[in-house]
Amino acid sequence: MGIRAREAYYNKSNETDSNDSESDDSNSYDFYMKILKVEEEIMDLYEHEFGYDPREPKTISFYTEEETIERHAQNIVFWRKLLAEYDVKEPNDIHKVKTNIRWQYITKKADETALTFYLNYKHIEGVNERIGKRVSELMNEFNEINKENNDIKNFIKSYTYPSYEEVINLIRGNVAMCAEYGELNHKWMEKLYNDIFDKNKIKVIGKLINKRGGMTAMDENFSTFMNVVRHLLKRVENKTNEELNIIQSNIYNEVNTAWDNIGSWRM
Repeated sequence: MGIRAREAYYNKSNETDSNDSESDDSNSYDFYMKILKVEEEIMDLYEHEFGYDPREPKTISFYTEEETIERHAQNIVFWRKLLAEYDVKEPNDIHKVKTNIRWQYITKKADETALTFYLNYKHIEGVNERIGKRVSELMNEFNEINKENNDIKNFIKSYTYPSYEEVINLIRGNVAMCAEYGELNHKWMEKLYNDIFDKNKIKVIGKLINKRGGMTAMDENFSTFMNVVRHLLKRVENKTNEELNIIQSNIYNEVNTAWDNIGSWRM
C-alpha cells in the first residue's frame, strides 16, 4: 500500500536536470526519508483504526456486500479525516500546506484510494453511489464531533482552571470534597482540564488518585472537577443552554471513559 506512494514521491523528487549537483541528490534522499517517516506514522494510525497492518501481506477475506461498502467508506473517511486536520477548504488555502510533506502524502493517498474503489465498482450499478452516501454520513458525524471538540478547546482556552484557593472556596460547603482535594490533587485536576483529549494522561492521573485514596478520592475529585467545569460554563456567553450542556457532557465523558476499569471505577 505505502510502497507505491513512496515510489511516486521518490520519482518526482528525482526529476532534475543532468547538471544537478551532489547537493540535489542529498535533497532527494532527505525528501525520500521524510516520506518514509510520514508513511510509518500514517500506517501506524491506519493499523490502530482498522486493526491490521497494511504493510503486511494481505490475507484473503470474504465480506458481504454491506460489509464491503462499509469498509470502503470507512477507508475513504480515514484519509479525509487526516486531511481535515489541515483545514484546506478553498483553493487559496493551498499555499499554507503545499510544502508540507505529510499533507502531500495524505492528499495523494486519499485521491488514490477513492479512485481505486470507484474503478473497482463502476461496472456494478449503484455500488459507488452507496459508498458515496455512506461516506457523507460518516463525514457528517465526524464534522459534528469535530465541532463539539473545538467548542471544548475554545472553552478551555478562554477559561483557565481556577486557583487552588478559588476551588476550595467553591466547594467549601462540601466536607467530603474538601477532605479529598489537596494541592497535589488540584495540580492533577488542572492538568486533566488542560489536556482533556489526552486519554493516556487522564488515565495516569486517575491511577495516581486511586493509588493515594482509592475510589473515594476518585469520586470526590471528579465531582470537584465537574463543579469547577459547571462554574466556568456559567461565564460563557453566546452559547445556548443546549450547547453548554453538550460541552459539559462531553468533558464528563472524556474523563469517565478514560478512568473506566481503574480500581472499581465503571462507566
